[in-house]
Amino acid sequence: LADCIDVAISQPIFEALSSHSHNFGVPSTCASRAVGLINSGRVAEGCNALAHGPDGKPVWSYADGKFERGLYSRRLEERELCLSGLR
Repeated sequence: LADCIDVAISQPIFEALSSHSHNFGVPSTCASRAVGLINSGRVAEGCNALAHGPDGKPVWSYADGKFERGLYSRRLEERELCLSGLR
């Protein structure tokens, strides 16, 4: 995971991305919109992208095409952890 992060980030941000990659795999996390935004210096937007798409709808929260509240809760926790790394 560290190999695809091109900017300095704090430990909480790395932990949030690590949690995401544990659930979806390092290649998926590295290719995610969240990591792209973080690498472009838009870290807060990248943190938000762990849970929401550009349209504000939940992302990474579906199983077999069906929205799963538990998965969304995990994404929100990752988002909050990530954002805590900016404070």
